[in-house]
Amino acid sequence: MMVTSRLVPSLWAVLTLFCLIADPVQSQVVDYVACDHTTTSCQCDPDADVCEFNLQVSYLQTFTRYRVTPEGEIDDLDGYIYTINDSGMIEPFQSDQTCDLPGCTEAATVDGKTFRPYFSFNGHIAGPTLIVTADQTIIVNVKSTLRAHGITIHWHGMFLRNTPWMDGTGYISQCPINPGTSFRYIFRAAPSGTFWYHAHIEGQRTDGLFGALVIRERDNEDADYLDLPEEHTIVLQDWWRQPFLSMFALQHSIFETFYPQDVSELPQVQRDRYNGSIGPDETDLGIIPFHSGLINGMGRHRDVPYARSRLASFEVQRGNRYRFRLVGGQSLYAFKLSIAGHKLSVIAADGFFIQPVEQVDYIIIHSGERYDFVLDADQPIGNYRILAETLEIDDSGSPP
Repeated sequence: MMVTSRLVPSLWAVLTLFCLIADPVQSQVVDYVACDHTTTSCQCDPDADVCEFNLQVSYLQTFTRYRVTPEGEIDDLDGYIYTINDSGMIEPFQSDQTCDLPGCTEAATVDGKTFRPYFSFNGHIAGPTLIVTADQTIIVNVKSTLRAHGITIHWHGMFLRNTPWMDGTGYISQCPINPGTSFRYIFRAAPSGTFWYHAHIEGQRTDGLFGALVIRERDNEDADYLDLPEEHTIVLQDWWRQPFLSMFALQHSIFETFYPQDVSELPQVQRDRYNGSIGPDETDLGIIPFHSGLINGMGRHRDVPYARSRLASFEVQRGNRYRFRLVGGQSLYAFKLSIAGHKLSVIAADGFFIQPVEQVDYIIIHSGERYDFVLDADQPIGNYRILAETLEIDDSGSPP
């Protein structure tokens, strides 16, 4: 009994000390940022010490709206198929099967054609843009509603000094977040710049689990441009007609991909074979043919008329200069991005300011890269096309 009486107060002392050390938000101003299925960007108050976000991971179907529970959780078992009509409007596939906003997620129409499953953060593809200010503490509460996949989230470009266990590399720095469980990421927002977050297990990133992470500078008041990352962040993605694991199995079983037959059909003739993409130095880049590309989760497959597609749009006011943040979220081939009628001035690469490269016609961006550029809105008022072109070519030297 004497031993027990000495151990109990010692244990309480240890527990009290642990709580004081482990609580990073004690006596700090916390901004619980609204971040759900209705928000495509989630911005923290720059005066807060701590920014807290919530991300729900789901496995959903394109062209489908899902009911959202009163608690704000997406019910992936209660979906309603939608389509795009000739006026470019979303309408239910069956008139008696509807799901109205905001009590439901918006349907992910991707390239206007591909009906397939995808992974999502808060029902979006790409995930919401998370916006904080340098040196704030970031808290991201991740809840997995998956049924058969473990996940981790990697904060691409973050140094994560003193918190390597928050790096999100599956089976290396972190055990996966199991289906039906939650995990809280906590790390410091440093350095400032344009970054992104994405899944780091299997091909979940390819299937939609990624989004932009913007860390704004605290001392950039002298900039001669407007910096509105909630409005002017561009996330590029290559979009495949099948989920990653299906494409992986196809590639590694026969070492060739057949196109353009339906995914459920056995190729019938040799001419259906796709002979792969090559680089300028004639090295093999990949044997999966480019299917379509997305900007902020929206795009147009070449078989779809413009009237039946939904495209991302960005508004600027004539006479101003704007900072755009460009994220290469694609999994395979590089993109060449240009804006009709405008020159671009590149001011940052991979999160760090560079000597500006002025007045370029286009930017070539590979997977994982980020570029910040300034656009002068000096043209007549109107609509200007943003074009992201794949740099893929097959072994004949022709684009897809």
